[in-house]
Amino acid sequence: MTHDDLSADFQALALAALRLASRILASATPEHQQLVERATTAGARLVLEFGPLPVFTGARLVLIEREGARHTLGEVALNPAPVLQ
Repeated sequence: MTHDDLSADFQALALAALRLASRILASATPEHQQLVERATTAGARLVLEFGPLPVFTGARLVLIEREGARHTLGEVALNPAPVLQ
């Protein structure tokens, strides 16, 4: 795998993650959006988590406060049904 391959894959992943996170945030109430904005201004981080492993059928947007407290802001799933093994 070359640097160019990784660069294109990374860019595609980053753009898809931004679209997904934006959709989750857009579904929040204006009040919640303001709380997220204030929290991130104060040093909180937004993290997009994919899973569960190994099927990656869902994603959740998590706000992590500077002190470490975690708050799930929203979740999406492609197939909420259990995966049969």
